[in-house]
Amino acid sequence: MIGAVRLGWYLVLLTAACGRVGFDARDDAGLSDAGPDAYTGCPVVAASAGREHTCALDMRGNVWCFGDNTKGQVIAGGPPFVVEPTKISLPGQVVQLAAGRAFTCARMLDGNVWCWGENVQGEHGDGGNTNVGPSQVMLGPERAVDIAAGAHDACAIRQSDGAVMCWGLGQFFATGQATTGQQLVPAQIMGGSDNSKKLAIGHRSACVIGGDDQVRCWGRNNVGQLGTSDGVDRGTSATVPGLGTAQSIAVGGIVACAVDTNHNVRCWGDNAAGGLGTGDEMPVSGLTGTVGTNAAAVMANSSGWCARTSSGELSCTAAPFPGFGGAPLVATTVPITGVTDVMAGFYHQCVIAQNALQCWGSNIWGQLGRGSRSIRPLRTIPLTGVTKMSVGASHVCAIASDGLSCWGNNYGGQLATGTQVGNPLPVKITTPLANIAGVTVGDDYTCAWDSTGALACWGNSSTGRLGFSSTSKLVTTPTVVSAVSGVLEAGAGSAHTCVRTATQILCFGSGGSGELGNNTMNDSVTPVVAQNTNGATSLSVGANFNCVIVAGAVRCWGQNGGGQIGNGSTAAALTAQTVTMPGTAVSVSAGTFHTCAINDLGDLYCWGLNRNGEVGVGDTAMRTLPVKVTLPAQAASVVTSQYATCARLVDNSVYCWGGGAPAGMLGVESSLVPSHVAAADGAVQLARSTDAVCMLDAQNTMKCWGEAILVTDAQAANARKFPAPAAIPACP
Repeated sequence: MIGAVRLGWYLVLLTAACGRVGFDARDDAGLSDAGPDAYTGCPVVAASAGREHTCALDMRGNVWCFGDNTKGQVIAGGPPFVVEPTKISLPGQVVQLAAGRAFTCARMLDGNVWCWGENVQGEHGDGGNTNVGPSQVMLGPERAVDIAAGAHDACAIRQSDGAVMCWGLGQFFATGQATTGQQLVPAQIMGGSDNSKKLAIGHRSACVIGGDDQVRCWGRNNVGQLGTSDGVDRGTSATVPGLGTAQSIAVGGIVACAVDTNHNVRCWGDNAAGGLGTGDEMPVSGLTGTVGTNAAAVMANSSGWCARTSSGELSCTAAPFPGFGGAPLVATTVPITGVTDVMAGFYHQCVIAQNALQCWGSNIWGQLGRGSRSIRPLRTIPLTGVTKMSVGASHVCAIASDGLSCWGNNYGGQLATGTQVGNPLPVKITTPLANIAGVTVGDDYTCAWDSTGALACWGNSSTGRLGFSSTSKLVTTPTVVSAVSGVLEAGAGSAHTCVRTATQILCFGSGGSGELGNNTMNDSVTPVVAQNTNGATSLSVGANFNCVIVAGAVRCWGQNGGGQIGNGSTAAALTAQTVTMPGTAVSVSAGTFHTCAINDLGDLYCWGLNRNGEVGVGDTAMRTLPVKVTLPAQAASVVTSQYATCARLVDNSVYCWGGGAPAGMLGVESSLVPSHVAAADGAVQLARSTDAVCMLDAQNTMKCWGEAILVTDAQAANARKFPAPAAIPACP
């Protein structure tokens, strides 16, 4: 995931000549013939990838960043996204980079550390939490010899004694202290050793190779990220049991790995996505056995890992893997040679090979450095007579005159093709249903229902989200859910499903946030009745919560950390809670962390996290109770996603607001209040997810804008799936 790479005195010694930029980078509009051999930009010697931005260090000690810049993590004060590699002004030569979730740090040749970007949790270590930087980390007389950055925290190994010092948000004890609050200046971790050699930080957990070559970890441990199966978070670093000595470590989102002194890779953490490389998705207690050999170094991403051999070969597990195939369950060779380093963000991956930084994966923000993004403007979907549609995080489905079609990613088998290979163009789906009346898509699965009330589901079956037991995690054939009947409406969340019948709401799948509504937090493959929902006339399923309308009142239940339930609290609701708002509710939309509803007067009310202005009232303050959104006319319908909201008005004009998602995902730049999306005027139906928005017009034509693979731009979608050089300029 988030890592840092040492350059050291190599920077001073390297004096090879630099050429001019002479390659035509493969961008998201298509693949050119230019490969790494054509790259003549300044040689890249180190790089680091954040959540959705990337920074590279050239041989002259210059830093070039690109991608998501909403928090100033690319260049302070710059635009919301930066597609061209942009030089960062820093006070001297840089020898190491560490990119966090939305901030970046650089270690200078003199041992000082400077950070820029998000700083609300003290990520800069400068004693405050307001300056976007670049600002100097308050190391005092100390100097750093290694740095690493995580979600909202960073650490350094100090030169004087090799001890580890950390700063930033201490949630889950991520900064190695006894408390979980903000650490605004560097502080030595508890239980650390002197003469530490190498740091690695992931999402809320961290590890270090000590002077004795033992690996010590601290922070979050809910899925065994610290190498123990007790699930207990720790502020005091402790040795990973059973590992022995190590020469390389990596910590990602839910996975950590080490290369031992025999060059073998061993990993620990969550194996739900098969990212540990054991060949299956079964839980692992403690460490795996050997899952990779002949490794020189390892790097972890959100759910898997990559290892580089001494001969420059690369093998990886989990996504993002080049191409449209599924995530491999064992280390699989990546078709690229001459790799000298590897770094991983959450949604994209990069290597340094043949002097070039080459990246693949998500390019929504321009984080691949190709001078473009994979966000495409309004495009007509090649289907006719579309009547219903559903837009998910990774795939889209629509009911057209010739039946049901789906397209996009296929990691969970959600396209029902019998494989995990995705397709940016519509794929006709054959189901056992008689006359399909509706469709809903989750993160990696799909459900549809017909006019008789029968329901069929397919895709990732984990947590029971398909409503039936399966011997395989991937169900690639649409299968009838025999436990439910009389379905009038269905909704798919991240990992749970709910259906509405004439009398009740039934839910199945993940229940860890109370989203099943049966007053428990347990998963259930068997549909259970959601309490307090009898007689519901409308259903909307969010990521990990749900809302219904009963007798003209909105009722919500499930996850509530952002106040999305709307009852004035942030505590999870295990049963449906009534939301108090003026008028009689006629429509409701549950997003990821916020909710919106329309009353019988056409007034729109929203509530929830609002971190990106998705509530639409001109600020980013959380709202745990409904607030009215000002619109130029009455609202006819509303759709919500993770970061944003769109409303269709009674005159069929469309207004969107929010942010955080890439600029352009709204059809306009990010906005804290409703902003007119003229290109979508005339819509009679809207659907959206984090990465795409779709509309139907009066002629039943479907049009979408957003991530290339979700809007059927095959050429652009294909380009981002394969490594290509970032457009680093010639050496200054």
